[in-house]
Amino acid sequence: MSARRSVVCLMVLAVAFAALMCPLAASADTQAYRIQTIDLPRTGPYAGATLPWSCGSVRINASGLMSVGFCDENGQAHAALVENGRWTLIDFPGAVQTNVSSPNARGEVMLSHDDVGDAVSWHVAAYQRGRYTPLPDLSDVTWPTVLGLSDRGVFCGTGMDSAGQVIGFLGAGAEHALFSFSADPCTRTFAYGINNQGMVIGTYCGWDYGWAKGRNSFLYDSRTGLGAPIAVPEAAIPGAGVFQGGAINNQGDFAVPACWDGGFGAIVSRGGQYVTIPASGDIACIVPGAINDRGQVSGVYTDGTGTHGFIATPTRGK
Repeated sequence: MSARRSVVCLMVLAVAFAALMCPLAASADTQAYRIQTIDLPRTGPYAGATLPWSCGSVRINASGLMSVGFCDENGQAHAALVENGRWTLIDFPGAVQTNVSSPNARGEVMLSHDDVGDAVSWHVAAYQRGRYTPLPDLSDVTWPTVLGLSDRGVFCGTGMDSAGQVIGFLGAGAEHALFSFSADPCTRTFAYGINNQGMVIGTYCGWDYGWAKGRNSFLYDSRTGLGAPIAVPEAAIPGAGVFQGGAINNQGDFAVPACWDGGFGAIVSRGGQYVTIPASGDIACIVPGAINDRGQVSGVYTDGTGTHGFIATPTRGK
């Protein structure tokens, strides 16, 4: 198996284990959300395409602009923006594959693209209103995948360093720096999102170790270089365990795949209060990809018909 495929498999399996097969526990602190399903169009470049985790997610900003990462029928990754119901394919010109970050308030996204299909030639570019701006290659990062982008143009992502370790990176324009968050014996750093205050949310274990341990997502302050694992207080949601992935907004609210006593789903921290988006019906998996400043959570879920995007809008309060 190639190193690139190994990294992709780790990331896919990391989120796939957040299975949601149980009803909501009566003791969990819940908040009602209105759920909107986001499906790919059935025509043009989207015909036969799917929304597996290996290709990205659905991520929404506070203005309602969505970035969507999807796979074609051959398993190649592609990127689109959705605004007012209009879908626009934004694959980097000439690229074999393109991954897309969350959109910031300016409507900008970051693209990670593979130009020749050799699992090595991955590059990074910014996209905004039809304009592509390639960035200098991250010389010390192989296979970079950018997932988060702040309103200030700071991005975060994951790749492999010269020693073959899964590493996080932060960047702005032509500048970038590596960072890691580890807790023995974990050495992998997956970075998923960043806010305007420089807080990064991510995962410090791969799926193989992390599933057994739980509570292996983290918050990392890029200004100080300090971070801590995410652990939901027992008094808030009894038995809560945080799994892989996560999203953060500019208020410091975050959403993560999780389980709790008697239930599985997403846990959302809003203003220090913890609420849940539980499984229902035949939903088998929920993975948040973004939480915007309105408190909307977006991502993907799986049911008996396949994988779908979603937007979960709080029905009361911010």
